[in-house]
Amino acid sequence: MWLPLPPDNLHTKIVLARFQQNADLIGFWAQELLNGQPGTHSYRRINVEATCLVCHGAKGSRPDFILKNDPQDLAYDFKGCRRGLWLNKGATHR
Repeated sequence: MWLPLPPDNLHTKIVLARFQQNADLIGFWAQELLNGQPGTHSYRRINVEATCLVCHGAKGSRPDFILKNDPQDLAYDFKGCRRGLWLNKGATHR
């Protein structure tokens, strides 16, 4: 399951710093606690193309089909490095 990283917690800031310090880093695995749960997590940089921003750019410019089919949509206004960085929650390790 791929999840967007929560924007304003220390864990996210540490992961983002790792990607910012190494522009060639595509992704990495880490065994860690996240929200108190142990697990193996995979972080991956995802390239954002101009076509992605048609739906995920400015909130006010999203296509009508998104507003109609997903009124709770929060995948807009992507800016900065957080855009396209996702966490894969893996199996719990012991």
